[in-house]
Amino acid sequence: MRVRIQCLAVSRDATETLMRNGQFCSVPESCPSLVIDDMAKKRPARRLTWMPDRRIKPLVPDSVRTDVQAKAEALIAEQLQARYIKRPPKTPRWNYPISLWTKWHKSFFYFGSTWASPEPNRISPTFELGFARMEYRDDGRFNLAYFRHTGKWWQTHAGLTLEECLELIGGGNMFTLI
Repeated sequence: MRVRIQCLAVSRDATETLMRNGQFCSVPESCPSLVIDDMAKKRPARRLTWMPDRRIKPLVPDSVRTDVQAKAEALIAEQLQARYIKRPPKTPRWNYPISLWTKWHKSFFYFGSTWASPEPNRISPTFELGFARMEYRDDGRFNLAYFRHTGKWWQTHAGLTLEECLELIGGGNMFTLI
């Protein structure tokens, strides 16, 4: 607690009146009139804030992993490869996609692409970028998200089957490379 002490030169009668009102305190005898103000600030009340769900994600069964991997590779080979992967330009100025890939990480299944960077002042010759993510739920369904320009994944659909997810990813819309 911070205390502000101020010595005032007032008469003894005025000091006694103020002491009765609780505004003065005569701590040292040499200075009978001291002002003590409580400058301490009260702590703010506790607030409830939003916190992301930290529950343990369900384990993905091996049969689901192999099924999703096989169907996703078929989607890439049949539709996405022909749509997005072209020959490198003769005089490349901009980044261009060179391959598509999929991978599992915990309960998430990612669709991504590898890009070539032809500029002479590049950091590395290639870089990888995800464009779609499927999150496995316990009931055999998936939540679908796309990778925003802000660097965050944005969930657009919840509770879809595997076929519905692959249809949305194959259809383009938000799930495109460019």
